[in-house]
This record gives sequence, structure tokens and C-alpha cells, in this order.
Amino acid sequence: MKTTIRKKKNWSLQEVFEAIKTLSPTEQNILKTELNKLPEVYVLRPSFSEESIKRGQELAQEIRDELKSQSLGTLEETMVTLRGRSWSS
Repeated sequence: MKTTIRKKKNWSLQEVFEAIKTLSPTEQNILKTELNKLPEVYVLRPSFSEESIKRGQELAQEIRDELKSQSLGTLEETMVTLRGRSWSS
């Protein structure tokens, strides 16, 4: 069984459904099986309790402290390190 892989990004939901329709029944069943293996996603409203706000502020402070402890340098220095001289040329 050969499946064509399309390398298009940002598919609309309609395009996904249309592409699924082009699959053979066997391929559709394989796709369903694979999708059923994925964990469900839950989106919850954030808690605005005092406890959760305090915990969020503590985590933000930990991140700030960690960033302060690292010598990141300037953007220019970082880009030269990451990409080499071509960035600064």
C-alpha cells in the first residue's frame, strides 16, 4: 500500500476532510485506529484562585531569576554564536 504524503502546511479543516475522503477504506481504518491511540485533549478555564495566582507569580519569579543568572549577552552576540559570522556580515 503506497500513500502519497502531501507537504502542505496550514490545512483547513475542510481540506483535511477532503483529503481523508481520497483514502481507501483500509487507509481510513488505519487512520482511525491511529487517531484513537492519541490522548484526548482537555481545555480548561484557568483558575483565578489566590493560590493559583500566587503559584504563577512564584514560577514567573523563578524564570526571571534563572534568566538573570545566565549571561546571555546581546542579541548580536547570541546570533553570532548560533549562526556564525554570517549573521554579523
